[in-house]
Amino acid sequence: MKKICLLASVALAITTSAKAQVQVGVMAGANANNQIDHYTGQTTNNQLKVGFHAGGLVDFGICRNFSIQDGLMYVMKGGQQEREFVNGGLTTQIKDKLTLSYIEMPLTFVYKLPVGSGRFMIGAGGYGAVCVNANDKYKYQAKMDGSEVSAMAMEGGKDLTIGNDAGEQIKRLDFGAVGMLGYQMNNGIFVKASADFGLYNIVNGNSTYGFAGTQPVTTTVDPTSKNQSFMLTVGYMIGH
Repeated sequence: MKKICLLASVALAITTSAKAQVQVGVMAGANANNQIDHYTGQTTNNQLKVGFHAGGLVDFGICRNFSIQDGLMYVMKGGQQEREFVNGGLTTQIKDKLTLSYIEMPLTFVYKLPVGSGRFMIGAGGYGAVCVNANDKYKYQAKMDGSEVSAMAMEGGKDLTIGNDAGEQIKRLDFGAVGMLGYQMNNGIFVKASADFGLYNIVNGNSTYGFAGTQPVTTTVDPTSKNQSFMLTVGYMIGH
């Protein structure tokens, strides 16, 4: 009976301590996005695209200097890209601006070192995300032996299909690695810089449309595309 009471007391103490170390926060910021792409037989030039993110996080304190942070946020990813490929005397140029909207859940292991009136933070972990919207703005040009073929010129925008079926263009799920550096002040305000490195090909492998849905269907390019984002975040921990 005494052992049971002792175990119950220890469990209650651990639970109370764990609850005391849990903090909830809100955050928002800007991010620069890129796509790591490969298209068979094409020359690709990638450029950064600016987006934003916002959401909340929970910090589970494990010990004085170590915690696990879990979050849920909206993230605008994507990228800008120029592609060129040659087929005989025909040179095709495609410019794309892809916007991908994700609901993302990062999980980060964070080490906190007291510095000045706050704590320096360094962390690493991973993320899982669900794509909820995909849009592309494109410009398509073709030249035959150096002369522009106006009949093949196209410019516009379209929503891309999302899913894992053969006919879809963008995969629903994404996952990757996360790294972060930051500083949290004693008043609960924090600033951090982080990076998402996608590990999953977000384009359906059997899609001949490639990055943006403007690739001629008669050409197979075996596209692969992975998300990459660099984020600058400002936030506030409630009940710090």
